[in-house]
Amino acid sequence: MDKSCTLTTKEFSKIIKKSHGGLMLKANDISIALSTKAISILNTSTSKYEDVYLFDKATYEQGTFNFQFKENIVCNFFNKKQTSDFLEYSLVDFLTLSSIYSQTLYELILTHADTSFFTIPISNLKKHLNLTDENYKMYKDLRKNILEIVHVQITERTSLRYKFRGIATGVGYSHVEFYDILVEI
Repeated sequence: MDKSCTLTTKEFSKIIKKSHGGLMLKANDISIALSTKAISILNTSTSKYEDVYLFDKATYEQGTFNFQFKENIVCNFFNKKQTSDFLEYSLVDFLTLSSIYSQTLYELILTHADTSFFTIPISNLKKHLNLTDENYKMYKDLRKNILEIVHVQITERTSLRYKFRGIATGVGYSHVEFYDILVEI
């Protein structure tokens, strides 16, 4: 399977909904950001999340972006056998997301798409999103300021569909359940 993808600046600008001219000015910054992009993937043998880099290389030269994927990223990121069409399609979806929260949650939910649901402790979710307890002590704040906004962005801009809810245990909420996960093709 080909583990690289090439897009012209014009094609890339359509994906991320930025003007073609403005994109050329930021092309080098975009390449650097993509080449240093790490995602957290659940290692099923250790039940711990591991950071994995998405690209070996992301470069920009003469109006063309070239993305070279890590050797093991296809199986790790999507957690199942893939075709290059699905990988390209998901990359397009990923690149349309403008916030780091949307990108991180998209990656996290997509790794569980084959199970249609998963539950994550709120503390782990905050860790994935690089949120501090002092900013989001209450689940309602996390839901209102992050989860609901990200949900709208992901479902409007990508093929990923899902629902979510807080799981209460005792006095407060301890987990978030993502369910009815579906990738529309």
